[in-house]
This record gives sequence, structure tokens and C-alpha cells, in this order.
Amino acid sequence: MMQPARPTGGGSKQWVELQLLCRGNMGKTRILQSLLAYYQKVSPHLQQQALPTVPDLTLNIPRSIDLVQLYEEVVERGGYDAVSEHSRWTSISLSMKLKIAPSKLQVLYS
Repeated sequence: MMQPARPTGGGSKQWVELQLLCRGNMGKTRILQSLLAYYQKVSPHLQQQALPTVPDLTLNIPRSIDLVQLYEEVVERGGYDAVSEHSRWTSISLSMKLKIAPSKLQVLYS
């Protein structure tokens, strides 16, 4: 089984946390591998940055945004353009239990 590429630097811990969230789910693991490959190719400097953290809506403690879940939520609602056009970023943040402004979540996704 191919291991996902692992970023180095300050964001490495958060990427490992994302990998642990995907453990046992091949679909999520493939999505994460694709995200990592994309970011390493397009924006190598992002490897040095930590994943964004936001307060959890329920516990009100900071946690990393699950990029795979964010991707799945956006796809489930018709993709980036549909989510933006129909102002569905709020429903995504609520679904993910994140305390974040819809516009900020949109910027993080794009």
C-alpha cells in the first residue's frame, strides 16, 4: 500500500492528525493523498505552515480543520461554485461543528 507523502516542518503534526482521521477509510486516505500531492506540487511553501485551527462549536476548543471532511461536505452540496452561489458555507461550518465565519471557511477551501 502506498504511503501518503508527508509534509515537513511546522505543519507536520497536523498532517499526521489528518492521516489518523482517515485511518481505515481508503476513500478518505486517497483524498488526503491527492490533497497532499496537489499542495506539494502547487504550493511547496504550504508544507511549512500548520493546518488552520478553529474553535469547535460544541467544545469551544481549537482543533484542526479536517480537510477531507471539508472537501466531502463541499462535494456533497454540489461543489465550490454551487456552495458559493447558494451561500451554503454556513451549513458546512455547522455540519462540521466549527465556529468560523462562512467567508473565512470559503477562503480556506479555495
